[in-house]
Amino acid sequence: PENCRWADRTTQRLNQRISTDNTSGFVGVVWYKITSKWVAKIMVNKIVIHLGYFNSVQEAVLARDNYIIENKLPHKLSTEY
Repeated sequence: PENCRWADRTTQRLNQRISTDNTSGFVGVVWYKITSKWVAKIMVNKIVIHLGYFNSVQEAVLARDNYIIENKLPHKLSTEY
């Protein structure tokens, strides 16, 4: 109890580990079979924002990180994992 803290849903969600079935190794970046491209997404206020399709996982990660920085979101950058 001494080392516990209360956190809202947003904070709890941000503290989660990457899922074991994640193939990209990055949060919010997934392989989309239909287009054979990487997709970057981010959830803000319970709304999923599609950031685009990318040829490489690095481009998708960079797009997601830039969106977080530009909009001053509390999300962790991919470089922080």
